[in-house]
Amino acid sequence: MATTTPAGVRAHAKPGGGSPGSAPMSHRQIMEALSGLLLGMFVAILSSTIVSNALPKIIGDLGGGQSAYTWVVTASLLSMTAT
Repeated sequence: MATTTPAGVRAHAKPGGGSPGSAPMSHRQIMEALSGLLLGMFVAILSSTIVSNALPKIIGDLGGGQSAYTWVVTASLLSMTAT
């Protein structure tokens, strides 16, 4: 069955949706996937909170200045973004 989207593009709708041969996810599978994603986000936020609170002391003990602090924060944000 072909349908036309608002942009005028023809799309072929499959009954049941999804890729051929794939069954829809059960409620349990959806909850497991969502729980895993939320747990990962929680650990990342917790990690960044701990590092941001401890970083001034760490930089001070290592004899670094403001530029070292800036580089560490930038590298941390970049790695979290990439992840």
